Amino acid sequence: ELVGTWTGKTTGLYSTTRTSSLNNTIYWKVVVNDGNNESTSPIWKIELRNKYHDWRWHTGDSDSSERAYVAISGDGRFIVAGSASDDEIQLYDYETGSDGTLWDDDLGEGIVAVAISKDGKYFAAGTETKLILYRTNYSTDTDDAEPQLVWSHNWGSSPRDIVISHDGSYVAAQDSNNNAKMFNRSSSTAIWIITGTINSIDISADGQYIAVGTRNSDNYPTARFYHRESITPLWEYIAITSSSYAFGSIEVSADANYIAASWTHESNDNHNSVVDVLDKQGKHIFWDTMYNGYRDKLSVSLSDNGSLLVATDRHYIRSYKQITDSDGDKTYQSVWNGYTGCCYHAGTDISSDGQYIV
Repeated sequence: ELVGTWTGKTTGLYSTTRTSSLNNTIYWKVVVNDGNNESTSPIWKIELRNKYHDWRWHTGDSDSSERAYVAISGDGRFIVAGSASDDEIQLYDYETGSDGTLWDDDLGEGIVAVAISKDGKYFAAGTETKLILYRTNYSTDTDDAEPQLVWSHNWGSSPRDIVISHDGSYVAAQDSNNNAKMFNRSSSTAIWIITGTINSIDISADGQYIAVGTRNSDNYPTARFYHRESITPLWEYIAITSSSYAFGSIEVSADANYIAASWTHESNDNHNSVVDVLDKQGKHIFWDTMYNGYRDKLSVSLSDNGSLLVATDRHYIRSYKQITDSDGDKTYQSVWNGYTGCCYHAGTDISSDGQYIV
């Protein structure tokens, strides 16, 4: 079955393809004809296979409507997972195949957040009352892991939005009672604490800087940028002078040179949402209007150097690249956007080099 013909700029140069309906196999060859003679290349075969999934994890309660939480190491090797309906924290090795279970532990209460360091050497879990840090303790000799408890912090409420520095030296989180804390992996005693209405938190790759989506004294949605040695912000940015709006997501680029955040109306009734980008000094360099707010559906992510940005709202995903404008200033330009009318976004992430988006 001939399904396509392409004619090149050179007269008589064309290719043909044939597909097999059985397994989506494509046969391809090049034929050159100068009017007198014809030459044919070998036949190449390409098999197209539908990609469903390489790895799957089930929570303990398949009937539960509770959210599941997963995180993956920078090289894609290790996956940590847990859910509010399942008290188990689990560590997987993606390279070992479809299951790849390395380790699991029953924490005795529901899991509400997980995170893993970029290098895969440390991971953290938030339960209904605790923040727990583990060392992966992976052995290349045995190709196995026996994670070790580093410390457990009795938070008293549910820590969420856990973030961890690239080498696992620092861990930060916010809770449901308007507290945000940062820890050094050497101790379960917090080295940095702030209070207030906190909607989102992130830290730089080295753990030096912290970005928080919060509210100021007038109850306006405000982004604040801190150094971990002080609870006084280096700067703050008021998104809008209205108490009806709130931040849904905030992220710091790995090098801490750019901060992206998104915010929308608190009522979650299809108000537009906005994505903002600021530089390290607090200069507002970009904004764009998105649609279908719903604060719990907002997410932003930056590549390590901030050159690429991805943002999602309830139905849309948008990609941007960093450019230099006519005045010589850094800003961003839309690259593409996609619509998923069938389902809602719960989050997004972009790879360190910006080549891949989930």
